[in-house]
Amino acid sequence: MENDVSVLGIQETKLTRLDFFAVKALWGNFQFDVACSSARGKSGGILTIWDPATFHSTKILSLENVLIVEGIWTASNSTCFLMNVYAPQLRSQKKLLWIFIHSFMQNNVGEFIVFGDFNDVRHAHERQGTTFCSYIATDFNKFITDSNLFDIPLGGRAFTRMNKNCSQMSKLDRFLVTIGILDLFPNIHGRILPSMWSDHCLILLENEAFDYGPISFKLFSSWFLCGGFKEVVRQSWSEMECSNEVSSFISFKNKLKHVKNKIKHWNKHMTQIRNGDRQKLLKNLKDIDKELENGIDPLHLAPQRMNILNDLLSIDTLENMNLATKKNRKLWCMHGDENSNFFHSSLKRKRKKLAVSGITSNGLWVTNPSQVKSIFLEFFQDKFMPIECASISQPSNHLKQLSSNQVDYLSSHFSETEIKDAIWSCGNEKSSGPDGFSFRFIKHLWELIKVDVFAFVHEFFNTSHISRGCNSSFITLIPKCWPKSY
Repeated sequence: MENDVSVLGIQETKLTRLDFFAVKALWGNFQFDVACSSARGKSGGILTIWDPATFHSTKILSLENVLIVEGIWTASNSTCFLMNVYAPQLRSQKKLLWIFIHSFMQNNVGEFIVFGDFNDVRHAHERQGTTFCSYIATDFNKFITDSNLFDIPLGGRAFTRMNKNCSQMSKLDRFLVTIGILDLFPNIHGRILPSMWSDHCLILLENEAFDYGPISFKLFSSWFLCGGFKEVVRQSWSEMECSNEVSSFISFKNKLKHVKNKIKHWNKHMTQIRNGDRQKLLKNLKDIDKELENGIDPLHLAPQRMNILNDLLSIDTLENMNLATKKNRKLWCMHGDENSNFFHSSLKRKRKKLAVSGITSNGLWVTNPSQVKSIFLEFFQDKFMPIECASISQPSNHLKQLSSNQVDYLSSHFSETEIKDAIWSCGNEKSSGPDGFSFRFIKHLWELIKVDVFAFVHEFFNTSHISRGCNSSFITLIPKCWPKSY
């Protein structure tokens, strides 16, 4: 481990010998390894326990406010640092600790899990009954951002520390991890357990997958640039032309469903080909570089090398377009970017923040997907219940009325120009429904599908009815935006 604790004023401490029977009472068995730093004044020390079959420690560094254990995750054979933090109270001492941890992460290669009592909150709503200091929170948030750490969302309850009088509550404890940890444990999430006799709650960090059903289909803009995509759509669409559906809505829905299945198979096949091409190009590039190092005439190899780089760039451009589609709300993302690692990192953070690992219902933390779905369904069913509205028995003569020409215009059939203008007024990537098809798809293949679009629009105009299952939609849960006080 590379570190410079003397410059930052952080003192190194000695490891404390523990009563292994006391640790066993906490852990549950003797299959553990442990590290502990000494106590300071009235405050206790720092204790880290791990399973040696899962995590093999190689080095331990005990400091005044952090206990660092370097080791290897046996499942992935990757280096990881467990940093158990007990932050001081004073702002100046906290800033020194944040600087040290950031510097330590910069000087050591591996993944990091930084956890413990940070004695700090990130936002005003994470404190109740105590004063929120925006300056200290700014220091803490800057440290998290500069260190490229991800704050694992915690479920179960809002606060991790409560005083004996229950008048002061704060979220002082948390898990901060590097993005690589999300690759090792893609289903990682945290849960705050009951505090019992301690003023701090236990936090359980677990890697458990929750199955909420199949992933929705999404159409990517890059597919329109791939050879064969439009041909697949045209062929699959024509295969359903002879379907004898009574409703134009049902016919259009079935065609989209059939096209979706064909696109999935096509995309899977194209992804395999693209990955194979990438590996071949990288191998050829490596061989050319070796020949150049051995003194082969560069005039002969330079054009080949440039062609390989252009082919790799084309593949990367398609992949970056897919990433831009996933983050289409970011304007800088719409134009593409060669920093794919940054895109992947942003997507992982977003998925983790939006992932539903559980929900609190009647004071209980529910994680079972079927129960979570039922709770959401009951909540929104209650919100969308029909209500009785006051009806107008006799219109007033003083109200303005439409002229006969206006009435005729509003009640006339939609023209093809009106329908097309309405579609073209929508953004290409806006409001893609549960079927996953965006307006870009409709616009690019308008000549193919316009007859079916006109058919179901006119059917709705004549019948005022949409067939069951043809008007599905997603309800998006928008998180509250807390005011920033810093």
